[in-house]
Amino acid sequence: HIGGQALAQQPFKQFLAETMLVQTEELNCWCTTTIERNVRLCHLQSLYVGLQDGGGVDARYREPLPPPLAEALRDARIRHAELLPIMHDFMTQQLREATWPANASLKQYLAFSTEVDLEEEEWWVLAFPEALELRHAQATYELSRDLAAKI
Repeated sequence: HIGGQALAQQPFKQFLAETMLVQTEELNCWCTTTIERNVRLCHLQSLYVGLQDGGGVDARYREPLPPPLAEALRDARIRHAELLPIMHDFMTQQLREATWPANASLKQYLAFSTEVDLEEEEWWVLAFPEALELRHAQATYELSRDLAAKI
């Protein structure tokens, strides 16, 4: 389909300005020369999928879950659908570089990183495993995503 191919090749910045009506001042704040010259609409799906799968998370935060922790995450009280956006934002904002100690508490870092008051959530207090560390962030996200999809 010719129209679809043309749209797929449209520069992302142009799409934001002309179709989404994002103000020029806002675009200029974060749109780098590289984005302006190289990013087209056809690139966005790959970028989105990469971010959804934790693309760019530093290797120190990508260790597998020990079986007892994986089992603990399967607790039916945990609200994985609510957890996923919190984890996604934390991982993409804080774990792209090896800034934090891998053995730090994932529960503590997640609680501090969000505006959601997780300490008021019963499922968080009673069921989210205390033993999870930042090293388990990617694996925790992936298991939570899989569990949320089954609901």
